[in-house]
Amino acid sequence: MPWTILPFVWAPLAIRRGVAERHGLLAVDARRQIVLPLLLCTTAVGALGFGPEFCYGPRYYVPLFPLLALLAVDFTLAGAAPWRRVAFGVFGLANLVGPK
Repeated sequence: MPWTILPFVWAPLAIRRGVAERHGLLAVDARRQIVLPLLLCTTAVGALGFGPEFCYGPRYYVPLFPLLALLAVDFTLAGAAPWRRVAFGVFGLANLVGPK
């Protein structure tokens, strides 16, 4: 899922007050309530043992997809920069045509 990279890029910037808040975007408080559990969960899942005796796979990241999707859409709509929409479109197409 290549589009899931965008929320991790956007998360440190999204929790600042100076970020544009237009109609239809998440409020800074809502972003903070998304970013904190997201970072805690990825840290906890990333701290699990990896090796030949462990077989966790991506199933522990699946509950984070709704939070990642909210931040990805917020990243796409925030600001007037068209490169954000292009980046989201490229990652979305990579998700569609990538290996299954």
